[in-house]
Amino acid sequence: MAKPSPADFSESSANSADFKEKLQESISFFESNFTIKDMGGHLHTLGEDCETCGTTGGLKFAQRRLLALYLWAKERRMPIRIIILKARKEGLSTLVEALMLMEALKRGIDALVIAHDKDATQKIFEISERFYRTYPETKPDLAKCNVNELKFKDQEGHMQVLTAGNVYAGTALTPQFLHASESAKWPKGVQTATALWQSIAHLPDTCIIVECTANGFDPLFKPMWDEAAQNCEITWGGTNELPIPTVEVLNRENWNGYIPLFISVFDDPQYSNSFKYDGEKEWFSNSLAPEEQDLQAKFHLSEEQLNAYRWLLKHKCRNDKNVRFQEYPYSPEVAFIYSGRPRFNVEILSSMPVDKPVRGILAPAARMSRKIVFHPEPEGEVYRWEEPIPGHSYVIGVDTSEGLIPSGTKNPDSTVAQVFDRTMGGVQVAKIYGQISEDILVEPLSLLCEYYNGAWCVIENNSTGKLVAVQMGEKYDKQRLYREHDEEDPKRRSKRIGFRTHGFNRRQWVGRLASLLNDRSIVLKDEKTVSEMVHFHITEGGRAEAATGYHDDHVSALWLVVVGFDSYPDRLKPYSPYNQTTTKPSRSYRYSQRKRRDDKPLRIY
Repeated sequence: MAKPSPADFSESSANSADFKEKLQESISFFESNFTIKDMGGHLHTLGEDCETCGTTGGLKFAQRRLLALYLWAKERRMPIRIIILKARKEGLSTLVEALMLMEALKRGIDALVIAHDKDATQKIFEISERFYRTYPETKPDLAKCNVNELKFKDQEGHMQVLTAGNVYAGTALTPQFLHASESAKWPKGVQTATALWQSIAHLPDTCIIVECTANGFDPLFKPMWDEAAQNCEITWGGTNELPIPTVEVLNRENWNGYIPLFISVFDDPQYSNSFKYDGEKEWFSNSLAPEEQDLQAKFHLSEEQLNAYRWLLKHKCRNDKNVRFQEYPYSPEVAFIYSGRPRFNVEILSSMPVDKPVRGILAPAARMSRKIVFHPEPEGEVYRWEEPIPGHSYVIGVDTSEGLIPSGTKNPDSTVAQVFDRTMGGVQVAKIYGQISEDILVEPLSLLCEYYNGAWCVIENNSTGKLVAVQMGEKYDKQRLYREHDEEDPKRRSKRIGFRTHGFNRRQWVGRLASLLNDRSIVLKDEKTVSEMVHFHITEGGRAEAATGYHDDHVSALWLVVVGFDSYPDRLKPYSPYNQTTTKPSRSYRYSQRKRRDDKPLRIY
C-alpha cells in the first residue's frame, strides 16, 4: 500500500469537534479502566489521585499527545507508524501496552512487544498482565498466561513479549500491532529490525510504535528518527488536556512513513516548580547563570520551569549537566549527543563563534604574477572568513577525498583543506571544501598556500593524498610542506612529503586536538567543522570516529592542522605582503575557471 499523499494529511478532520470528542472519550476510557503501580508502589487507575503519594491522576502530557497521534492516524485509515524520542518516566510505554490490550480485546489482533533485555521484557509483561487482570469491562478468559504471553480463550488474538537478544525474534509471527521498546539498545538492532519489519503488513489499522530514549548515534533508532524528523513535522493546537496534531510531510521522497514525536522537558507542564517563600522568585531570577538566561530567552521559559530544571540537576542528575541533557533533553540533538560518548567537549563547541563565510576562487592577479587575489564566486571551492594579515603565519591541513561512502550516508566523503592563523593562536580563517579529485586539487591548494603568506601545509599522504603530495612538491615551495620524520632519528626528515596516518598516531593527534579544544586554544568559525566534531564519538570498541550517518573529513583536516602547529619550523617566515583583495582575476583566468566549470572536470565519486 502506498504512503498517504500530502492531500491526505491536509484534510483537517483532526480539528473537528468530532475528533475532540473522540479524544476526550478515549482519555476517559484509559483513565477509568487501566490500573498501574505508581512510583510509590500503590495500585490505582490512570485517572485516580494517589492520596498517599500526593500525586494527581490523569493521563500525562506526553501520553495525551501520543494518544492524539494514534487516533489521528487511525481516523485516516492509514498504517499507524509512530517513532518516539522520549525522556525518562513519561509513561509512554505504559500507554502503548494499554493500546495493545484494548485492540487485542476488541478486535482480536495479535500484538508483539520486542524489548532490549530480559528485565525490560519481564517489566513490560507485568504491566500487560496487570492491565488484563484488573480490566473491569467484559473480557474473555485466558487460555494461556506464562512469563511472556497472554492468549485468550474462545477468541482470536494474543499478546507476546520477546527479547531482542534473538536476531529473529518475532519473525515467525504476523502481528498487527508491534511495540519496539528501547530499540537503540537492541544488541543487533539493524539485523533484528530488518527481519522483524517484514512480519507486519503495510495495511490500515496495523501499528508499529518505536519508542526509545536516546543512546548516542546508534545504527538503528537514530537514522530512523532522522529520516522521520527531517521529512515530517508536527504542530500542536488545542490545549495540554486535548492536544490537536497537524502533521505535514516536508519531503515525501525521503520520508520513511513514521510520524516523529518528541516531548521536550520544557514542553511538559509537570516540570514546573513554584516558589514557596516571599522574595524567593526574585532571588532566583537574579541567580540565573548565563546558559540559563539563554535557555529562558530561546524557549520563553518561566522562572518556575527553570526552577524545576535546576531541581532536576541537583536531585536527579548528580549535579552533572551531561546527565541532565541525556535524561531530560530539550531538543533531539541534545538527547543524542549527550547520551552517547562524544570525543570532543560539546559545551565548548556550542560556544564557538560560528559565522557565514564568503565563497570564492583564488587566482593570480595577472599572468606570471605572484600576487594572488580572492574573487567572490557563489560556487567557488574556497570558503573564507578572514583575509590574510601581513606578517602572520598560517597552517593548512589537507584531507583528500577517497570517494568512500560512510555507513548511513548517501554522499561520498569530501576533500577538505583547513586554514588556521597560527599567529592569532589558532583561529580558523578559511577552507577548501568539496568533492574535488586529487588531480584537480593541486591548483587551488597551491594558490591557497601562496595566498596565506606561504602557509605551512600538512597533507595526509594516505591513498589519494600521495598524488597531491607529490604534485604539490613540484608546484609549491618544498620547504613549506610537511615531510615525515625518521623513526630512529626524529631530527631527520625524509624526502617523502606529507603525513601518513595510521591507527596509533590517529588516536594520538585526535587526543591532541581534544586537548587544544579543552584549553580553548583553537577558535572555529565553520558550522560544518563544529557539526562534524560534535558527531565524532567513541564507539563501544574504543575507537573515535564519525557517528553513523556523518562524515569526519573536516575533523581529519583539523587534526592535520594540529600536526602543523606542533611541527612548524622556527626558521620559516611568512611571505612578504603580495596579497591584495581589491584586484579582480585576469580575464584569461576567469575564462579558464568558467571553462573548467562548463567542462565539469571535477570528478564526482
